[in-house]
Amino acid sequence: MEWFKIFTFVLAGLGAYIAYRQYEVSKHKVRMELFDRRFKVFDAARVLISHVVVEVKVESKHINVFKLDTIDSPFLFGGDVQCYLKELLEKSVELRMHQLKLNSMLSPEERSSLHDKEHEVLLWFTEQIENLRNPFMPYMNLSS
Repeated sequence: MEWFKIFTFVLAGLGAYIAYRQYEVSKHKVRMELFDRRFKVFDAARVLISHVVVEVKVESKHINVFKLDTIDSPFLFGGDVQCYLKELLEKSVELRMHQLKLNSMLSPEERSSLHDKEHEVLLWFTEQIENLRNPFMPYMNLSS
C-alpha cells in the first residue's frame, strides 16, 4: 500500500513537470509569433529604404505597400518605432513630391533648389541603412 502512495506522488510530480514544460513551450511560441509580426514591420521599412537607395526614387506603389505592411505597428511597438515609421513615410512622400515636381516645367533656379532638396532626402535614406535597426532592436529580443 505504501508503494501506491509513492507512485501517486511521483505521477503527480511528473504531471506537474509536463504541465510546466507545456507552459514554457507555449510562452516561447507566443514570443516567436510576436517576433515574426514585428520582423515583418522591420522588413517593410527595410524594403522601402532599399527601393529608394537602389532605384534613387520612390513610387506611390512603394509608399502604399509600406503603409499596408506597417498598419499593425501600433499594436507591436512603442512610440519610438511609431515616430521612426512616421518619419520614414513623410520622407518618402517628400521625395516623391520632389521627383514629381522635377518632371514639370521649372526655371533653372527652381530645378536646382529642388535637386538640392531631393539630394538631402536621398542622403537621409542612405543614412537609414545604418540606422534602421536602432529603433527596432529593443523589441526584437526573443529571450524576454
